[in-house]
This record gives sequence, C-alpha cells and structure tokens, in this order.
Amino acid sequence: MCIRDSFQGIMYYQDGFGSALAALGDIDGNGKADIAVGSPKDDNISYSYYDRGSAWTLRLEQEPAKCSVTPAAIDFGIVPLGGYSDTTFTIRNTGGVTLIGTISESSPDFSIVSGGGACSIGPDASLEVTVRYEPAAKGIHACVIETGDAVCSDVSLSGVTALTATVATAPVDLTVSVDGSPFAAPYQFVTGAGYGHLIATAVQQTVGDTTFVFTGWSDGGAASHSVAMGAQDTTFTANFAAYCSWAIIDSIVDVPGDQGGWMRIHFKRSVHDAAGEATYPITGYNIYRRIDGVALITQILSEGEKLSGDEISRIQKDDPDRVLFLSLIHISEPTRPY
Repeated sequence: MCIRDSFQGIMYYQDGFGSALAALGDIDGNGKADIAVGSPKDDNISYSYYDRGSAWTLRLEQEPAKCSVTPAAIDFGIVPLGGYSDTTFTIRNTGGVTLIGTISESSPDFSIVSGGGACSIGPDASLEVTVRYEPAAKGIHACVIETGDAVCSDVSLSGVTALTATVATAPVDLTVSVDGSPFAAPYQFVTGAGYGHLIATAVQQTVGDTTFVFTGWSDGGAASHSVAMGAQDTTFTANFAAYCSWAIIDSIVDVPGDQGGWMRIHFKRSVHDAAGEATYPITGYNIYRRIDGVALITQILSEGEKLSGDEISRIQKDDPDRVLFLSLIHISEPTRPY
C-alpha cells in the first residue's frame, strides 16, 4: 500500500474509498486537523485484479469568513425637525465561521432602534438592524454604523432637515418660476438643506398701466440662476422698479416771464424713459404755444396736425385777451446716449 498526495484518474465505487479514517493532526501547519482516508481496493487502474489499495491524505481548510451588508449606504432624504424616519439594513453571514461584532453608532441625529449591541451571526444566518434618523437641529447630517467585524462593511447614513424656501417679489404679486414651473409670488415650498433649485423671473412684467423692470435678486443672482439651500429657512426676493407703461403727463406749469405763454410739462417715469436719466427722462417732445379758436383746436385734436408759426400768430392776434393752452406731445426716437 502506498500513500499519495494527489489522484490522477478514475476512482470506482469498488475501490472502497472511505472504508477507513484516521486523524493525522495538523500535518500542514495551517491550524486545521487533517485526516487519512483508506481505499483498500484502489490500484489507480481502470480495472485490475491486483487491488493494491491506497490511503489518501485530506488536508482540511476552514471556509473563510464572509459577510454581506445590504444596503451599505442609506439616505433618509428630507425629514422635518421634530420628526423621524426609520429603515433597516441586513448583515448576512455568507462564510463558514461565526461572525462576532458590536453594532454601534455615535451621533445626536441617528440611533439604532433594534439589532444593536454585541452580536454573533452563525454561517448562513443574518441579523436585521433598524436605524432611525431624528434630526436634533436643522442642517445636513451623516453618521456611520459600525458592524464591529473586519469582514463586514460599515453602513453610511445621511439625511437632511426639511426647510421652507420662499421666492418673493418686491413689489409683491408678480410672477416667478421655480425649477421651470411658474408661480405667483410669494411662493413657498418645502425642500432640504443642501438641495439646489433654479429660480427665475421675467425682466419686465406689466400689471395694468404699470410696468415692473427687474433690478436684481436679493442674493445677487441673475434673473435666472441656481441657488443652494443652507441650514436655515431662506427667502429669495426679486426686486423690481415700477414705471408707467406709457408716457403720462404728471403736471403742466406755466413758464413765468416768457412773454409768449410757454408751458413746462412734467412726465411721470415710464418704461420708455432713458435708463438712469433723471432730468430729461423722455426721448423727445414738442410743445405748442397757447392758441384760441375752438374750431381750430378741434381740428388739431381730430387730425393731429401741428400749428405753423403763422397760424399761432394769427390766433393770438384774433383775441389776445382770451387764453387757452393746448399742449401736444410727440415722443421721438432716442437722440441722446443713456
């Protein structure tokens, strides 16, 4: 009989493999006991009458420790301050040795509801752990649940508190958009710390006879820009300047000492004004002197004709004691830099 370390060929059931067993101790020094298995009729030949027999050395090894943790990361999303959210993860022993560890965490915002503390998980067994996110303060929070075993990965937890975002306009009741959807301002919505949004507004909005011109957001952004929520409730305000939608006369004042009856006309600020021009905001105007004669005035108003110098002189000479002021305004194209 010979002792072999490997086998090349076919072993038949007549060979009697396993008819005898013997403990050999740890002959290969790997920390695990080995055994000898007898096969009294094995001769390593497909068929033979010799039946020399053989003894096999089985060098045993321990199946390595294995572990799976699912999920390995948990995002609780948005949770309101004063509220909480629970979820679970599972530790499964997929190896051949018992897993021993301690499930623990250290965070004011996260806690282990069940399955925490010291644990022992045998082969093919599993442990379900329930964790809770209960934010203690507004903000972005994170935590790591430690499994306590080198072969088992830790679990990452994250969550944010619910915040209120307000998108407003000054003056109020104009239109804004949030993430591409239009809303009447002020518009409020619930979001989370660290979340991003796209806010926008039109650069001109007309309500009745008033045109509102965008001048800037409270955070300094452009008419359309992205914002990121911090750790607190936030208001974003779109500021507008109000202008008349048309060139409207505010007052007509006689010019004293002009010896010709000239008038000074003041206009309200309008959207057509030269930007930044305070003294001469309109682009151009013509002023016509005082005239008399109801028929001629009616003709001018109905036909929009201008008076010539001769017509003005004639009207004044007809009845110099009767005074009637007529002012016709003509808005022209801009003739000055702005």
